[in-house]
Order: sequence, then C-alpha cells, then structure tokens
Amino acid sequence: MLTRRKLEVIAAVLILLLLLVVLWLALYKPKPEPVTAEPEVVVEVVPVVDPAQVPAPGVVSAGTVARIFVERFGSYSSETDFANVDDVMILATPAYQAELAALVASYRRQFDADDGYTGISTSVITLKNLTESETAANFLVTTQREEAVGNPGNATLRYQDAEVSLVKVGDDWLINDLTWK
Repeated sequence: MLTRRKLEVIAAVLILLLLLVVLWLALYKPKPEPVTAEPEVVVEVVPVVDPAQVPAPGVVSAGTVARIFVERFGSYSSETDFANVDDVMILATPAYQAELAALVASYRRQFDADDGYTGISTSVITLKNLTESETAANFLVTTQREEAVGNPGNATLRYQDAEVSLVKVGDDWLINDLTWK
C-alpha cells in the first residue's frame, strides 16, 4: 500500500509538472528581434520651369498685387498687434501708407490686448477687373472671411467684397485705396 501511495504522489507531481510546462509554453511569447530597417530614400521632384514663363522682378500683375494685399490686410489677429498692416505697407503707395499708419494708430488706441482673442482669416474667392489701363487698375475682390471672437474655435463665416484701386509706379503696381463693401 505504501508503494501505491508513492506511485500516486509521483503521478500527481508529474501531471502537475506537465501542466506547468504546457501553461508556460502557452503563455511565453518570445521577444521579437529588433528589425534594422533600411533608411528611407526620399526623392524630391522639382518641376522644370521654363525661364520665359517666370516674370521678371518688378513685373507682377495688378491682379496679383490686389489679391495678396486683400488677403494679408484682411487677415488679423489680436495677438499680432496689427502686423498684417505692417506686412502690406510695401505694397501701398506712400499716400496710402500714411492712411494705413493712421488707421493702425487709431485701432491701437481703441483696442485693449486684454479684451480677449479676435481673429479674422481672409481668402480671395474671385477677382473681377473693373477697369485697367497702363497706369491704373480697379478690381472688385470677393472674399471669404472667417472671424473668431474669444476663442479660435468660435468662428463664423461670411462673404465680403472689397474694391481695390491700384496705380503703377515705375514697374510696380501699388495699392492706392481699398474699400470694404
């Protein structure tokens, strides 16, 4: 009887060991070996530009100047202290630069930086040539303006027209006036 008891204990231990080995094999997952990847080759495709199609310096169309001016002048953030106007000063005639400087000075007196966030982002949708001669041009510019007050997430969308007057000074088209409609 002692032998039978010993055999039962030995069988139980062997079964227990066998269960532990099976459980260990089922749960053990070998760590993957690090993969050394080949460095990615980036190929940049540079379009070939015909030099005849590139405008000479100082020869930019009146429409291009009007578009750039309206988008930059019409985009404003209370966090930039009217930098949008400073950005476009070079595109304006000296007389209009003086008007813009006076306008900014007036706005700086009216608005307090502690009033909270205000931002407007302007995109030109269409540009309609009203009149154009060799020395002057007028455009009606249709814009999409996204305005946020208090928080950039509180934006409202609206459409607004602007009439832009340009004059040619030397080889350059300069903004002489802008009127929001």
